This record gives sequence, structure tokens and C-alpha cells, in this order.
Amino acid sequence: LFLPMAGLAAIAAAGVGARIPARSSTATVVGLTGGIGMGKSSAAAWFRRCGFRVHDADATVHSLYAAGGAAVEPVCAAFPSARGADGGIDRAALSAAVATAGREASLQRLEEIVHPLVTEERAGFVRRAGEEGEWLVVVDVPLLLETLRDEAALRAEVDVVLLVSCSAAEQRRRCLARPGMSDPKLQTILARQLPDADKRARADFVVDTGRTSSCASHALRLGKGKGSPARQRLARPLERRRGDASAAGAERSPRDCREIAERSPRDRRAAER
Repeated sequence: LFLPMAGLAAIAAAGVGARIPARSSTATVVGLTGGIGMGKSSAAAWFRRCGFRVHDADATVHSLYAAGGAAVEPVCAAFPSARGADGGIDRAALSAAVATAGREASLQRLEEIVHPLVTEERAGFVRRAGEEGEWLVVVDVPLLLETLRDEAALRAEVDVVLLVSCSAAEQRRRCLARPGMSDPKLQTILARQLPDADKRARADFVVDTGRTSSCASHALRLGKGKGSPARQRLARPLERRRGDASAAGAERSPRDCREIAERSPRDRRAAER
């Protein structure tokens, strides 16, 4: 999926990609989220190409489930049949154990084990990035708004919520094109996620990944207007240190990032070879 998103390009034009010299030990945290099939992976890849560090919650879970991972023993204590031959968690066996024990109660039990471990790892990632001079980092959290329904708790974790979204029809088309996906499975997944309209109401930025490039100039929307803390938080490091960005050795300039976002898929692939 190509994201011709002028929304992300607008952030790039404001300084995404520049490695700003450390202003403090705290990085601004962008919480990237959205429902299944909405385009989170592509958006996260876009930020990486612009030189930003991105924390991937799904990848963290995989690491926690691997042999020696911090989640292995507590998960196996709750679901003994989930231990794999290599000493890690066998995800297929875990899924079967969850279904056998009663899906809703088992999922809640599993989340109570795993979510604190993911949160702890993410906090360390953000702390290290700030200490190493990054002014902005992205945390890719699929269920950010589902797990942090209280606004104060949400804002304690992230400074900015960036939601990727598209129409329900486009979301369904993308999901059903995935190997192993079925309509009943998709409906089960969607039932555990907040409706997109509810997410849009809480997000600071909404990027519509279903728009064509001709509509991309409308892809970024501020949820709370010019004076929003989100916009001010993003702008502050740039206002202070914009002139030092090139001296810091940017991996990509804002112009580079904007041009990547606005190119056609064919042009972008050619440019990145």
C-alpha cells in the first residue's frame, strides 16, 4: 500500500527526518494507531524512511514470546499447553488454549500479562531515544485507544495521537486480501476494536490512507485547532533548533520526506533503489 499522504508530508515539511540536537532527555511521542487494515505498517515504514525511530508493539510481543522472552513463563503458567518445542510460545497453541478456556476471559487474562511488559519495553525505548538526542519518536500501537480509554492515561503515554483511517469498504477489501483472513475472523477482530468514528474523535491527526494523491492535501487534520497542545508540542523543538538540523546530520531532509510522500509508487521505488 502506497501512502501519498500530504498529511505525513506536512509533518515532514515541519521537520520530520531532521535529527535535532538534544534539547532535553525527553522525546515527543507520536502514538500511531488505527484499526486492522488501515495502513499502520505503511505509515510506520514511511516514518522510518524519514529517519525516525519507530517502536512496533507487535514486534515487541513476538520478542516477548520468543524463547527466553519475559512473557514466556507467566503465559505458560496461565496456559501450559502454549509452550513450543523451542521453549518459546507457540502462538497457534496459545490461540487454541485461549479458545478452549473461554475466549473473553482468557484474552483478558493474557492481556493482563502481556500489556504491562509491552508498556515497560516501550517506555525504555522512548527514554533511550530521548537520552540519545531524538526530539520525536513514533510508537506503533494497534490498540492504543482501546487500552487507554482514559484521556489522562493516554496523554501520560503519548503526546500526539496520529490515526490512520480509510472507509469501511476499503478496510474490508484490504483485510480479506490477506492470506488466512475470512469474514468471520475479520468480524471477530473488529468487535475488539473501537469504531473508527470514536477513534477519530480522540485523535489529534487523522490521515486517510484511502485517498488518492489528488486528495492528499486534505489528509492531515488537526482535531483541536491551531492552538492544540499537539501542534505546539511538535513545533516547539523546531522553533528552538531549526537552524541546527543540518549540522546534526539529518538522515533525510524535510524536503526529501515531502517528495517521497508525494511521488507516485513507481517513482518512489525507483528513487529508493
